[in-house]
Amino acid sequence: MITRATCKLLCIASLSVAWVPCFVALAGAAFDTDGAPICTDPDLQYPFSIVADGSQGAIVVWNDSRGPSVDFYAQRVNSAGDVLWSNNGVAVVAQASDQTDGFALPVAAGVVVFWTDFRNLGQDIYAQRLNDQGIRQWATDGVALTMTSSDAESHPLAVSDGALIFNQPSGWDVAWINKNNSHLDYTVRAQHLDANGGDMWTSPSLGGVTVAFNTEEIKNLALTSDGVGPNFATKGAILAWSQLASSGATAYDVYARRVDGSGVVQWGNAVAVSNLTSDQGFNSVAIVNVGSGNVIIGWDDLHTGNRDLVAQKLNGSGAKQWLTDGLPICRASGAQTTLKLISDNAGGVIAVWTDARAANTKIYAQRLDGNGNPLWSVGGLPDGIPICSASGNQSSPVIVGDGAGGAIIAWIDQRTVVADLYAQRVNANGNLLWPATGTPLTLNSAAQDNLCLATDGAGGAIAAWRDMRNGNSDVYINRVTSGGTVDVATVAPTSRRLTFASANPSRGEIRMRLELPNAEMVSMEVIDATGRRVRSADMSALRDAGTHMLTWNGRDDAGNAVAAGVYFVSVRAGDAKLSQRVVKIR
Repeated sequence: MITRATCKLLCIASLSVAWVPCFVALAGAAFDTDGAPICTDPDLQYPFSIVADGSQGAIVVWNDSRGPSVDFYAQRVNSAGDVLWSNNGVAVVAQASDQTDGFALPVAAGVVVFWTDFRNLGQDIYAQRLNDQGIRQWATDGVALTMTSSDAESHPLAVSDGALIFNQPSGWDVAWINKNNSHLDYTVRAQHLDANGGDMWTSPSLGGVTVAFNTEEIKNLALTSDGVGPNFATKGAILAWSQLASSGATAYDVYARRVDGSGVVQWGNAVAVSNLTSDQGFNSVAIVNVGSGNVIIGWDDLHTGNRDLVAQKLNGSGAKQWLTDGLPICRASGAQTTLKLISDNAGGVIAVWTDARAANTKIYAQRLDGNGNPLWSVGGLPDGIPICSASGNQSSPVIVGDGAGGAIIAWIDQRTVVADLYAQRVNANGNLLWPATGTPLTLNSAAQDNLCLATDGAGGAIAAWRDMRNGNSDVYINRVTSGGTVDVATVAPTSRRLTFASANPSRGEIRMRLELPNAEMVSMEVIDATGRRVRSADMSALRDAGTHMLTWNGRDDAGNAVAAGVYFVSVRAGDAKLSQRVVKIR
């Protein structure tokens, strides 16, 4: 059986050699019950981030080994799952050295990506911005935030600086962990970057602002905005992390500190969020701004002899608002790990984690209000609610808000032999809105992992993951709607229509949807601004009623790339002629 995904791949393959008008009959849209491919390059891809594009679509960013080094590529999809940029993605950075530790944020229907870069003697932090067409906006190989050859910078995180211009962030506060290779000590550093890739707090050679120093290891860095200042002012950030208490120690403590919008470090010294003699924050640290300059920090905690989850609230001055050692998120038996937090938009947080209280690991969640009170329980026990009732192991949860005070949670599921992907929606009262065993994002027989999740802006979510169904490490996506369905509903065309399924103007291929209410003979041609036909195709075949995908690879009849300019794609369907104006850019 030829699936929609197979048709799409055959289409792409044919266009790489010579242009053949590609018509793929779609029962619905590009999203499918088992997911849709957005990168099937024969080399290895590992997605690490997906961000909303503001138009109910998303942008996925991944590590890619198609070149001589590990680079970053990205792809944008619309609300129907159609890819909008070049097949197999556009290069965020394609430098001769490796790039790792990627982190991405949305901006103006585009994306800004931060990473660890090995092009210099040490490891530095770089960034690049893509616009809504997938075009790099800064220096070709990215902007350097640090250039300290003796140090190793890694694990960058970023948050909007909160200075809104036309409802878009004007810049970002960035943080990372620095290891001095000469003295073998660690620091937490921060830097600012504006929308043009400049306006830094320090020069790259100084390596950013030092937020914290420790002679032993620092890890599990977390970051959120401090939210302090008027709308158009640059705001700062609050950072949290875990660090070894002293030389020779084996237990970690949790600390936090604020840096303001000018890059000035606040709170005197770093605040000891939790520094009991036992281990805190070994597995994970999470932080969320909950309004009025307050943040809630969560971490894993071993002081009861069991790896539990604990949270603390700090105000804008860094003072603890709850009990000195924090309040419990979960103290059930077994280990609780991989903690994630999001705001509940009511002064509290929603937490999700992997839980080993039973024979198999499960996904649990809890909501804390602004006073630290647990709001969800089972049988009156305040240790969270199970998100999935299926057998087998569930692990590695990711979470986004649903826009209505609840959350959508997705995870890796091993109820069968191979790992599949499932999702669940929970409302503000802790009620599961989808089937108790979850909604499958894909049930393909191959393994899936590297799960990423972004809101679709309509009460649902778009997921991306690494998929092995083609015998290789590819990138797939799927959308789960607010009602828990994983495919876009089929709507039969009621009239002939030719619409864009890709960006216009475009640097790459032009994709269009042809909607036919009835079966008809179809042909296509491309005409330049002078009226000269540059590409033609007489299908001489009957096309079924439904939606068909049409692709032009930007080449003429001789196979040469056309010049930048205005073109018209003209389609004859039966006795009707449909046309769209196309702008090709280089």
